[in-house]
Amino acid sequence: MIVGLLGDVHANGEFLNFALWKMNLENISDVIQVGDFGIGQTNYNARFLRRASVLAAHFGITVHIVPGNHEDHVLINELIGEQRTDFVRLRDNLLLVPRGMRWQWGSSTFVGLGGAPSVDMTARKAAQMGILDRKKHSWFPEEMITEEDLAYVAEGGYADIMLCHDAPNGVSAITKRISSNPMGFDVAGLAYAEEGREKMTRAFRSVAPKTFVHGHYHFPVNEMVPRPGMGSGSEMEYTHILGLGCDGSYMQFSMGHYDTETKIAHMWNSHEDHMNYNRESRSFVK
Repeated sequence: MIVGLLGDVHANGEFLNFALWKMNLENISDVIQVGDFGIGQTNYNARFLRRASVLAAHFGITVHIVPGNHEDHVLINELIGEQRTDFVRLRDNLLLVPRGMRWQWGSSTFVGLGGAPSVDMTARKAAQMGILDRKKHSWFPEEMITEEDLAYVAEGGYADIMLCHDAPNGVSAITKRISSNPMGFDVAGLAYAEEGREKMTRAFRSVAPKTFVHGHYHFPVNEMVPRPGMGSGSEMEYTHILGLGCDGSYMQFSMGHYDTETKIAHMWNSHEDHMNYNRESRSFVK
C-alpha cells in the first residue's frame, strides 16, 4: 500500500487542490497530513473545510489529519473527546488522528502525535487580549502535547512510522535553522518552543521508529539520525527523519509517499507537476 504524505496546508484551498490532484495522479487514496491543515470555526476556516471535503471526495481520497498548532484545539478536543483508538470524522473524507492513536496499514504500524507549541505565542496571546489587532492569530494552550499524551505513546512502544507536527531535537537542519532565530521570536516564545521539542524528543525515544514524518518548520528535512536505543558505532541503526515543506516557498517539497511494505518514505519535488497543473487547472474543482 502506498500512503500519501502532505505537509502544512494553512487553509490554502488552491494548494490543497494541487496536492490532492497530484496524489490522485499517483493513484493514492489515503493521505496523512501532518498538521496546520486549517481547522477552525471562523467563516474563513469553515469555507476551507467545506471545499477540502469536496476536493477530497472529487479525487477519491481520504485525508487523515494529524493536527498542528495553528488549529482550533477546542473544536478538535470536542470532536475527539477521550478516545485515542480510532479516526474521528471532521468532514466527509477528512478524518482526525487522535494523539497517540496506533493503526496498521499493510505490513506497517503507525502512530500519530499531533500538537506543537506556537513559537509566536506571545503575539497570539496579545491579539486575543485585544492588545494587537491580528484577527487570525488565535492561540490555544491545548496545542502543546501533555504528559498524559507522552505516557500513552510510551505505553504502546515501537511503531514503524511516527507522524507528528513537531520534530524531536537532534535534527541538524532544524537545529541550524532555529539557532539563528531568523524571524526574531522573543525569549518566551523560544523557550516555549523548546519545551515542545523536548517533549517530542521523549516521545520519539519511546517509540524509536524507523521513519519519522513531520511538518511545522516550513522547509524540507531529509536526514538520518541515530535510532534511540538501537546499537552504537558501526552497528548503529538510524531513523529517517522526513520533514515536509508547506504551501509557501517550499511547496515543491511539501508532499511524498510511504510504502507500507518496503517501509520507506520519499519526498517529492513536484515543481514539474505544478507546472502541468497550472496549464490544466481548468479541469479541477474550484
